[in-house]
Amino acid sequence: MKGMYFTKEQCLHYIAMAQKSFDEMENGKTALDILKGIYRENFPLESDRIAEMTAFGAIDAIRELDYKGYKNTCEVYWLTEELRKDYNEEEGESTFDAMIAELKTWGVLYAYINQRGIEKDSLKNIVEIGKRGLYYRAIVVMVAYCNQKKEGFPDTVYILDVKDVAKKFFNARGLYDKANYIPQEIMNILRVKEDEYEIKEIPSEGEIILYTRSEPYRFALCTKEFTRGRENLRTVKIKAKCGGDKFAVSIIEVYDDYGRLCEEPKVLRADEYLYCIATEGRLVKFLPAGVVIDADNYLARQDLTKGEVCGRIKGREVRLYGEDISCFDFDKDTGGYIYINEGVAVGFNQPYTTNSDAMHWRNESLYNGGAVEVKADGGKFGILYSNGYGHGALDKELSECLRVQTEQ
Repeated sequence: MKGMYFTKEQCLHYIAMAQKSFDEMENGKTALDILKGIYRENFPLESDRIAEMTAFGAIDAIRELDYKGYKNTCEVYWLTEELRKDYNEEEGESTFDAMIAELKTWGVLYAYINQRGIEKDSLKNIVEIGKRGLYYRAIVVMVAYCNQKKEGFPDTVYILDVKDVAKKFFNARGLYDKANYIPQEIMNILRVKEDEYEIKEIPSEGEIILYTRSEPYRFALCTKEFTRGRENLRTVKIKAKCGGDKFAVSIIEVYDDYGRLCEEPKVLRADEYLYCIATEGRLVKFLPAGVVIDADNYLARQDLTKGEVCGRIKGREVRLYGEDISCFDFDKDTGGYIYINEGVAVGFNQPYTTNSDAMHWRNESLYNGGAVEVKADGGKFGILYSNGYGHGALDKELSECLRVQTEQ
């Protein structure tokens, strides 16, 4: 029985795997060497001659598909005539008909139309863009062919060579008519890497984007001993972005050195975000989006797509002002509250701060690399800075909290 077309999931997987190889071409490696390398990586015992034949077969397969798709269309005639008008003043080294014939023989002209339609461009750009699309799709086909061959061509008994795989791949439903070059932002949405399930380090950026998907994101927990004054703590914003399925979410899991799940996973819908403290690529702790005692004493980011923090303290309405409020706390007995905005600790109401205290806190925050966490309780406060030093009577409690977290 004849096999079905590739599924959407298979196509996405092969495109994502091919992206890594295509990036090598961007760095100067030839397409033929990349194609041969993909084949030899999957079948190291086969000869270089077989790898070379399969590589040429992948390129020829794309050329044939493009040729069959566009050989009789008016788009080719229109674009050719438009290029003819500017040819003499732009190139002028050989006859126009000879140049066009060569571009058709290479498959570059058809590949360009497949990439850009009939958008007029210079011959130089047509060659560059056409080759880019031609080789990109050849790499995708080679990856798909090798994976199918390793699996023994499951459910595809009529597939005989790389050209059959190309036809089968480009007839896949619900993906793209052609596997054209995909911008990096879209690749981040579609990426399904082989190491997708591995535990990763947290990137060094101050804000990271997690595209919504069915698989959770797994990060490593910081398990080293906390050293006061010798840390490199940083606040990281983790934001979810729609990955195609508007009903999907971003799930965040944290694992220790033994691969054990450390706490309840965090779930973010598209455009929602939260904050965490990280160091050396590992997560130290999540910062809460709300502090709730009772109906008259709470502060929270009630909408996780926005940074607005508001609530009630001792029955009084309170709103915190700032563009990037990462951490906050309050004391229900005194009514005072403290928070971090853009790395600077800010406090209101006695006994936390006077005007001079506010300036001192700002200077301390900047001098120590920024504040990362605050605490308020019993008329006292604590501030933890990125270098591990603290300020206030409760700063040691914050340090001990980190120590407990990292020893779990």
